[in-house]
Amino acid sequence: MSKSKNYGKSKAGIYILITTCVMIAILGIVWLVMAFASPYNLAQFTYKLGLNKYSHTLYMRDYRKSGDINSLYMATNLSIKLTSYGSVVGEYELLQSHAKYDALISKVNENNRKLNIDSLTKSTLLSEDEYLKNQYVLALTKTNNWNKAKDLAIECLQDSATLSMSSQGTYLFGNLVKYMGDNVSTLVGQPLDLMNDYLAQLDALFDAHFDVNNEVESYALCNRIIKVGLNIISVNNATGDTSGNASVQTKINKASSGLSTLMG
Repeated sequence: MSKSKNYGKSKAGIYILITTCVMIAILGIVWLVMAFASPYNLAQFTYKLGLNKYSHTLYMRDYRKSGDINSLYMATNLSIKLTSYGSVVGEYELLQSHAKYDALISKVNENNRKLNIDSLTKSTLLSEDEYLKNQYVLALTKTNNWNKAKDLAIECLQDSATLSMSSQGTYLFGNLVKYMGDNVSTLVGQPLDLMNDYLAQLDALFDAHFDVNNEVESYALCNRIIKVGLNIISVNNATGDTSGNASVQTKINKASSGLSTLMG
């Protein structure tokens, strides 16, 4: 009787093992089929599981298969999150040159405006294009493409001739100043002149349109003035020519006071 019971248990254990192996095999086949037939859906699933590297691979596979800009956008953001700077450079360049890039940016900006979050946080989400460009410049600096990063930063400030509260220009010198080290003095000349002109425009915008009832854009403006001002002072200090620092500091102090007013 005891042998019969043991045999029964052993037989049941074998059935359970076989069933488990079959189910794992089926899941593996389904996973492989989805990875090749529907990589976008599987990428979304694996992203929720925190499998960022695998999700990135799947999003890029879907982009190469379908040309879908949404997959490329998700892959680029994952490369940013993973600090895969070489991938950021290549993927951003593909993204920015995509025919649907402007439409994508408009959609992301609109979605960000609808977010139910505090004004200070929302003020950092006004321009997805500027965010991506800044991440691209960071990636360029990390891959020793300094001149390419500097040229883009110059180009964007030259294109930021007319400012408004809703369109405060595209400023990309922050990461250059942060990571150039002793080479920050190479920003003297046209780059520094553009930064000073830009700061003057921002300061004039503050004087004309700072409004506690327009918290999001006013937060963005104050923080922009402080960032640009501190960058200018860093470059001035690196060159030893600090004669303009007092004027810059006055603008920084005014923006800081504005922040205090907004925060109540």
